[in-house]
Amino acid sequence: GFSSPLWFSALTAGAWLTAPERLPRLAALFGACSTALVGLSLTRASERAGLGETPRARLGALCLLAGPTAAFYGATGLEEPLFAARVARAHRTEGGARRATRAAAAGARPEAPWLAVSLSASRALTRGWRSLLDREHVYDLGALAGSSLALLLARWALFGDALANTARAKAPDVLAGARYVLRSMRAPWALCLVALALLGAREGTKAHRGWLLAAGLRALAAALEGGDWMPEGRLLYPARALLALAATGVGARAQRAALARATGVAGVALALLATVERAGITARTARGVVAEQRRLIAAQSRG
Repeated sequence: GFSSPLWFSALTAGAWLTAPERLPRLAALFGACSTALVGLSLTRASERAGLGETPRARLGALCLLAGPTAAFYGATGLEEPLFAARVARAHRTEGGARRATRAAAAGARPEAPWLAVSLSASRALTRGWRSLLDREHVYDLGALAGSSLALLLARWALFGDALANTARAKAPDVLAGARYVLRSMRAPWALCLVALALLGAREGTKAHRGWLLAAGLRALAAALEGGDWMPEGRLLYPARALLALAATGVGARAQRAALARATGVAGVALALLATVERAGITARTARGVVAEQRRLIAAQSRG
């Protein structure tokens, strides 16, 4: 497929430099490195939001990396951690680095153009509607649009199709997508993350509220796409990364001692819930694979 040129190029280069039979190990290694990049992007974003190098600045990375989504996709060799890192970085960097990040995001996943929606909405919330006309923001959107257009033309030249082949795998079903989002968010770990994000947006700064809004829009994109059959909320990985950023606003109005206790309790509780969730990854994945196999067999029998 050609749905993730960045990931495809990295794996191809790795296999060429080493040996093709090492590709599965390289994919897992790249996934682990991308997961570490997600944590680094979350920490840097929190620090730039005014938290500095404090334990609370690392709360977002702890919330996300302790969960089953990061654990599963950090080990399976898929490109989701890379795209989540690009999304988190695009919501925190400035200047040319931000434009380069948004341009690179288009090569990570086909749904990258939706970044224009989430970034514009969060910017309007934090800086006002007039900021959407700032030259800096226009240049950023231009970089994203240019990279997306270049990728579209490359797909057309190579495959005779403007969309990635994965876009043809299922018809968009908004109701199915909404059920997918709700089902993925009802796990105890996910509910705890959403609660922390809501509390962080309430107590934090405009930046935290902007991250919460962007997370909601990323979830809306997953619903409009019709959901996904893969386990652990694959399409919601970027949304959960932004929820983790919003969660860093927890305790912003508390005193230092109370803040340390609240952060510690929240982090430990979430880590325990995540451990329980991780224990169920194998069973849920096996059930999902069996269900998909049965669906394919039934589809083939119908002709």
